Amino acid sequence: MIQRSDDMARESKYHVITDWLRQTAEPVIRTSIDGLEETVGIKFPPYVRGYPWGNDRTQPLSRSWMAAGYIVSQSGGTITFAHNPERATELLNGTKRAPNTAGTRTPTRLSRRKQRRDDIPLPSEAEVDKYLRLWNSLEDYRLQESALDKLFLTACPQNTDMDDILVKVSCLNEFYSTNIYSLFAVARHIQELDIDERLRASDPTLVGNIASITISGKPKVFYSFATKYCSHHQPLDYAIWDSYVDEVLKYFRDVDGFSDFAKDDLKQYSRFKDVLFEFRSFYGLEGYNLKELDKYLWQLGKDRFPQKRFQKRK
Repeated sequence: MIQRSDDMARESKYHVITDWLRQTAEPVIRTSIDGLEETVGIKFPPYVRGYPWGNDRTQPLSRSWMAAGYIVSQSGGTITFAHNPERATELLNGTKRAPNTAGTRTPTRLSRRKQRRDDIPLPSEAEVDKYLRLWNSLEDYRLQESALDKLFLTACPQNTDMDDILVKVSCLNEFYSTNIYSLFAVARHIQELDIDERLRASDPTLVGNIASITISGKPKVFYSFATKYCSHHQPLDYAIWDSYVDEVLKYFRDVDGFSDFAKDDLKQYSRFKDVLFEFRSFYGLEGYNLKELDKYLWQLGKDRFPQKRFQKRK
């Protein structure tokens, strides 16, 4: 039986991987994700199984093998653990200096931590649940979402008829104040993209395709609107970006270092989703889906990062 490691047990459920590797102590261990699940007796969530496995110290899963002195590589369905304590320590502590043309270290964002604000609690199940209860108590938000669900999921689920698309674009623009000033052009753009199959496949590149449009000869990017349009068709697969969510993620990046994304990374939709999964894993919030996280992040941002320009629910 694998002995419990107290330090990793306090951090995450993946302590069993640390214990297993320490007990095995082989130079190289090759296994599959299914085989690892059977060996250590845990079940990985779907988003963990589907991601390339690497050595990212912001992830509790990665820290579990680096704490045992191993680094990981993946080839197809095979996961390889290689015993390399020196490299694992460098990665785990962030002490490895990245080379650059000047021959000096380039400071990372994680080395420039900001001071924690007393009015912003640490993310936790209790905090998420608090904001989910608050959301359900606010009749305007709750009924607005219910109306949009009926429109997108029941009345007009397809995106082939121009009138269906136009009414969905109009409602999103009105409810969310997305500043779409040419509704017809955006609706036509969506129709021409022929998006239904890609929506069903939860294609993340679709957000960028919808967001980028040329109106009257001028290129425009309606990124926030595009995330909302996709999310209301597939709420569990498409997360919503807006400036409040952006501010919250950047704040926790800077105070806790849960991720090291750059200034504009959140405007790249695949990276935005990756950051949300990093956030969820780092703070032990795996029990919440993207829609629930969105409700929490948006309300927290609205409460703690007020903006000069009034925003409705996103």
